[in-house]
Amino acid sequence: MSRYFKFGLVFLYILLTILCLLLLLVLSGVYISALTGWLIVAGWTVYCFSSAWLFAGLYLYFSPIRLPIRSEEERLVSAFTTVRKNAGYQGSIDLRVIESDEWNACAIGVRTIAVSKAMLRDLEPHELEGVIAHELGHIISYDTVLAAAYARRGC
Repeated sequence: MSRYFKFGLVFLYILLTILCLLLLLVLSGVYISALTGWLIVAGWTVYCFSSAWLFAGLYLYFSPIRLPIRSEEERLVSAFTTVRKNAGYQGSIDLRVIESDEWNACAIGVRTIAVSKAMLRDLEPHELEGVIAHELGHIISYDTVLAAAYARRGC
């Protein structure tokens, strides 16, 4: 699915939700001027598309995701360096560890990849590279931004 089609779907979702709200207000007898209506639509659109930036920091703060210790960092950085080189990606990514004994990995916000302790412990280097490449794909294709417009949660 192309990036433009994904953005179109998100924009359609945003318009439908805001139109439902405006219709509910009008049917309940609340007067809304044209300017107020347009401000509500613009504000909701900005909120939905910026939620990946707004909530990623809060999610990282309140979730069981932490900075890696030295041995974990060496494995993560080694795998990410290989993936970055192969993908030709130039941006910066924050690598984190999920405090979990279950296999899990996720892309958060616009520049964070988190991998569980269990995956770091159990996976071979080339398998870890595959996991990181998958999560980097979510960041490159802006899936995290689009998903944040629909749902306000992380991993």
